[in-house]
Amino acid sequence: MGELLLKNSLVPDFVMTSTAARALDTAKAVAAAAAYDGPLEMMRQLYLAEPAAYLQALLDVPAGKQCVLVVGHNPGISDLLFLLSGEERDMPTAAIAEVRLDLSEFGAATAETRGKLVKFWRPREERKDDKKSRG
Repeated sequence: MGELLLKNSLVPDFVMTSTAARALDTAKAVAAAAAYDGPLEMMRQLYLAEPAAYLQALLDVPAGKQCVLVVGHNPGISDLLFLLSGEERDMPTAAIAEVRLDLSEFGAATAETRGKLVKFWRPREERKDDKKSRG
């Protein structure tokens, strides 16, 4: 999935992750494959968090960051996607949702902030597409 981010010019400039072992392992693997060379912001408050905790974490993203990768848990991460985009999707392990927010910076986000779901990728679908392209 990190290669997918790289291929689609979606290399994050900030990565935040739950401190849970699986989430942290996923964040490390995706960041490495996407050629992200910054630190991982490990956030205990994202462990099994509700959407409000994710939104609060987004408010604390450093100024100037434009593309943020958030690695967390269900049901909170799926609920966050719905909160931000109005799109109801289940976020299975390693799924990626590209959501565009019309904000000058993440610190300007509110509970009313709405964006657009641009693209949604599931790992299994990407593996099938990759096998087809390799022939």
